[in-house]
Amino acid sequence: MQIGIVASGPSATAEDAKKLSEVCDQVIDINDSWRLCRNGSGEFVNDHIYGTDMKWWKYALADIMRDFDGELWTQRVQWNEEPEKLGINCLESSIDPDICTEPGKIHTGSNSGYAAINLAYHLSATNHLSATTIVLLGYDMGMDGNRRHWFNDRPQELNVDSNYNDFMRQLATIDTKKHGIEILNASRRTALNCFPLVDLEDL
Repeated sequence: MQIGIVASGPSATAEDAKKLSEVCDQVIDINDSWRLCRNGSGEFVNDHIYGTDMKWWKYALADIMRDFDGELWTQRVQWNEEPEKLGINCLESSIDPDICTEPGKIHTGSNSGYAAINLAYHLSATNHLSATTIVLLGYDMGMDGNRRHWFNDRPQELNVDSNYNDFMRQLATIDTKKHGIEILNASRRTALNCFPLVDLEDL
C-alpha cells in the first residue's frame, strides 16, 4: 500500500499533488493542502484531511463540508469542544518520540507533518498491511524567501512561527524498520534528510 501526504510547504504544487494521487492508494492532505489535489475535471480527489488546530478547522470547515467528501481527522489537544460533533474523527495524542502503534492515538512531534505520518501508519494497519510506503510532498521544513506555505497567508491568527529544526529532530525519531514501513520524501525543495529523497516522476 502506498499512502501520500501533502503538506503545505512552498514547494507543493497542484501538478505534483495530482501526480501523487495517481501513484498512491490514499492521500492525506494537511490543512489547506486539500485544495491542491483535483482530477482533470477539477473535482477534489483527496481521501483524508488532517488538521491539528481547532482554529484552523473553524476557519476551513464550511468550504470542506461543501467541496470534500473524504475523511476528516484531528487530535484532542487544543480543542475545547467535541470535534466529532462537527464530523471530524478525533485521535488521542502525545508528543512522545517515534510512531504510536496504539489504535486511536498518535504522536504529533509538535507538528502536523509528523502527526499525519502516524495517521498514515494507522490507516495501513486498519487495512491489515504490514508493509506500507508513505510518500511525502511539501515537507520543505523551511521558508522560501518570505513564503511559509504554497498559498498566500491565511488570517493572521492562524499564522504561527514554525520551529523547523525541532520538527526535523522529532521526525528523525521515527524508526521505519521497526514498524515495517518506508517513508520517501518527494518534496521538490526540502531540508528534511532523515528519509530517502526521491523524484516524484520515478514513482
